[in-house]
Amino acid sequence: MAAWRPTLLLLALPLLATSSAASRARLQMSDDSTRFVAFPDAFTFPMAGVRFPGVYVNSNGNLTFGAGDTSYSPGQGSFLTGAARIAPLWVDLNPGSGGTITAGLQDGATFVVRWDAVPVFGGTGTCTLSVSLSSSGAFSFAYGAVTPNPTTSTSVIIGFSGGRANTNGAGTPSTIHTTLCPTQIGTGSESAIFQVFTPPISAAILSGTSLCFAPVQPMGFGLLSLSDDSTQEVAIGGFAFPFFGNLHRSFWVNSNGSLSFGGGDVGLNPTGPGFLNGVGRIAAFWTDLNPSAGGSISYLESGTSATVTWTNVPEFGTTGPGRTFAITFSSDGSFSFTLGSLATISHPYLTGISGGYAATTGTEPPVVLATQPSPIPSGNPAVWELYASGSAHPLANTNVAWTAGQAGVSAPLSARAGDLLRFPFPAGFAFPFAGGTYTSAFISPRGWISFGLGVADGVATGTAAALRQAEPRIAAFWTSQTPEPPLSGGAEGNVSATGTAGQVTVSWTNVPTFGGANTFSVTLLASGGVTLNYGTVTGTAGVVGLSGGASKTVGSEAGVNVSALPPPVGLGPETAIFEEFTAGSPFDLANQAVPCTGLFPVQVQGPVTSPGTVPLALGAGAANGGRSHVAAASLGSLPGIQIAGCATIPLNLDGVLLLSLAGILMANHIGTLDGMGQSDGWPQSPPIAPGALLVPAGLSGLGVRLYVAFVAYPGGGGCPLAYISPASTVAIP
Repeated sequence: MAAWRPTLLLLALPLLATSSAASRARLQMSDDSTRFVAFPDAFTFPMAGVRFPGVYVNSNGNLTFGAGDTSYSPGQGSFLTGAARIAPLWVDLNPGSGGTITAGLQDGATFVVRWDAVPVFGGTGTCTLSVSLSSSGAFSFAYGAVTPNPTTSTSVIIGFSGGRANTNGAGTPSTIHTTLCPTQIGTGSESAIFQVFTPPISAAILSGTSLCFAPVQPMGFGLLSLSDDSTQEVAIGGFAFPFFGNLHRSFWVNSNGSLSFGGGDVGLNPTGPGFLNGVGRIAAFWTDLNPSAGGSISYLESGTSATVTWTNVPEFGTTGPGRTFAITFSSDGSFSFTLGSLATISHPYLTGISGGYAATTGTEPPVVLATQPSPIPSGNPAVWELYASGSAHPLANTNVAWTAGQAGVSAPLSARAGDLLRFPFPAGFAFPFAGGTYTSAFISPRGWISFGLGVADGVATGTAAALRQAEPRIAAFWTSQTPEPPLSGGAEGNVSATGTAGQVTVSWTNVPTFGGANTFSVTLLASGGVTLNYGTVTGTAGVVGLSGGASKTVGSEAGVNVSALPPPVGLGPETAIFEEFTAGSPFDLANQAVPCTGLFPVQVQGPVTSPGTVPLALGAGAANGGRSHVAAASLGSLPGIQIAGCATIPLNLDGVLLLSLAGILMANHIGTLDGMGQSDGWPQSPPIAPGALLVPAGLSGLGVRLYVAFVAYPGGGGCPLAYISPASTVAIP
């Protein structure tokens, strides 16, 4: 595969003050889409008594908790009976045809989701708005230009709803758009406050305003808006729960009577193989329940323990009494079940504990729980019993205590193929990557880790396009694999993570794939370096490499032949460096260690559309794959460089102007790696080493900022985009 790398330009200029920007990342969203975004470390958002570790960003101008929503037709009924929702502007938007949606932490304490100039579907208007979430539970809306299509036949809704469990579907719209910040809307005790704009009334009156809301306090208990066969992740606020060797700060509440760790489960028919070979689970009464038909599921945290309670939740398809039971778990790893009157049960049901496929062999036999001592020992990989339908639970109307599970025993992470697990780094370790510094990573069993928002990604086999999207990511080998064994039995692999203050290693060991298994790992160094280690790899299709994500790449970066590059792979400021493998191609990295430099911080500075001032006729030949790279810079004060047929590239970097000249030098250039513009054809022999930094007269003795930069043309020609790393300060003698 042909390799491509940019030429690098070292720039030095007087030290000027810079401002910090929000660490928002662009979300790749299409029309009527939803993306789950995990909150950054130490940030959770309490909504109606439940603390959430992440949020679903819905393209149509709203956020939901516990489940996403792609509905483009807002209605009062679905607003009150669906998932808990915060809607700055629920209307039919289409980011697939323009605009951007970004999300991220701002100023360390506020999580911001922003829609910028997103078009209204089928109309001519666009909408710019944002919602800011505070860890206190307060939130606010800010509106730029809001011009929904005045001919739209659907309503527009703004406000919030605690979801079906909190509203019971009842609520009356009010006028809130005139209550502007800093005045807070609501007292905190309301289950929903909202306004409906109906055609032909336009929501354009929101333009340029801002609305602030009081934190939505719990109404007695934190009620989960779970429906039939659903699951919801909940953050633990005050402690971590040790479960089979891993500390968990969140867990999944499954509507069908269990809690799970490492991922949710909507399964309605309990089986022994599913219980043993699935995610780690505590099941008080796993059976086919239907909270959509009645009852409630609530969460209450108190000090170092927490309780999830199912109250009068009916079994699916029955008219009998609702089922009431609870699971309480504590920071020491112990837990208990409180079982109500569970008689004449209509479906098969299961009670017990399982460490999941990562801890079990898949063959642990059931036991008779009623004969076990109290508290029931839970140190084995699984302790469980499956009961037939029609029976009464033999432990009904009792409190069943369990000892702490294998809390002190290190075990692999319990995760399935589509799960994404947050791994907090050990104390003292932080990893610099692509412009951010991270104290945790999200791990995918499919062979990659990501940083920042933890955007769920459903792509099974990695591609170059998938690697460049979403979050900053390192793909050891992103391929279709799952450590979870098939329910029919067979080999299982595991995913584990370990670390010290100096380095962290994430390992995929004997993870099954089609026709074999894969073993490889990623080691992260505190310096930002990365090592990809490969053992036996039988997979053939997928992608290997590093990417700065959607906000850093242009989406047309070319792949390289990683095995042909001299170590360490990469120069640092690339936006992405990767190799894509297709089915049938040999995986030539097996049984190798591949050191990489990591990705230094890089920022996209274009494209732009401002008028030009200095016309120059430049282009990139087809032989170069449509790319030319930085050759020189000018220390002038011009607002930008005009390239014929393109817009100006302003490169607003303390007055520095960059230019792609493919071998032509400009006056007043500061320095390049080789003195000439570098085109495609990397690697060179010998590889280019950084040259001397040439300092123009008048800068001696000053503190300066040092940059690395390049300009690239998108594949096939077209107008260029410029990339500049944030500065490091150096002293010039």
